[in-house]
Amino acid sequence: MVSLKPEERIRAARLLLVRERPYLAAAAWAITLVPSERVQTMAADKHWRVYYNPERIKEWTTRQIATVLYHEICHLLFDHHHRLRSFPPNIANLGGDAAINDIIRKEAGIEFPSQPIYPETLGMPAGLLAEEYAAALLKKEEERQKGGQTPSNQGRAQKSPNGEGDDLSDSGNQPSPEDGASGTKEGGVGEQNAPPPSSSPEA
Repeated sequence: MVSLKPEERIRAARLLLVRERPYLAAAAWAITLVPSERVQTMAADKHWRVYYNPERIKEWTTRQIATVLYHEICHLLFDHHHRLRSFPPNIANLGGDAAINDIIRKEAGIEFPSQPIYPETLGMPAGLLAEEYAAALLKKEEERQKGGQTPSNQGRAQKSPNGEGDDLSDSGNQPSPEDGASGTKEGGVGEQNAPPPSSSPEA
């Protein structure tokens, strides 16, 4: 069996996504796929660039890559970089991840590479907006800080495969921490307890 290169694997995943969800075709073809070792899985910036770690996606099936790509496209379609710009980047990411995953997990053909962030993961009810999840997370984090507690993973910078936690920049073709864009952590879907990345930006 022929082993596909990472760029071929992600293109195959995009084709699968378009074939199974033709209503996403315009968005799926509009994104620019950018290989980058600076993200642990995948992440998207507001310029509709989706960054992916070539080595990481070698570990995933085509369907898993398609699911993570779907997740990242949802960050763009839902305009999370704009709607959540008033929140700290990592809290914004978690809020966006919870809202997205709560929606797409109900669909057929969804296969996350790892355990994703759901509303219940954050101790919250399903069906809320990304802003509501982010606001609740921010309130919890502020209460922890007032109480002198160590900030939890939910309030800190996180980066891991599948981007939850990656914030990407305005400049160049490489991610950097200023853009307020959304990324994905382990599995591209907001995995919990992912280790902090080396440079800051999981939708």
